[in-house]
Amino acid sequence: MKFIIVKKFRNAEEVEEFIGSNNEGHPSGLLKLAMFLVGSFGISKLPSLSDAGRNLLVLIWGVLIFVLLPKLLDRKKG
Repeated sequence: MKFIIVKKFRNAEEVEEFIGSNNEGHPSGLLKLAMFLVGSFGISKLPSLSDAGRNLLVLIWGVLIFVLLPKLLDRKKG
């Protein structure tokens, strides 16, 4: 079970320290989300695909970013 932790920062140094400590080894959640959104936007602009084809590509893109990328990076690390 995963939990969402909400943290309030007092200054920019605390933010940098938090991001640095959570970004060891593989991309943080925000980076993965940004990669997913940029890729999804690019897929939505492909003119030759039907809506079903675009939806399938977005689904595959999501699996690549959120499931396979962390597993690949963990394998390289260990």
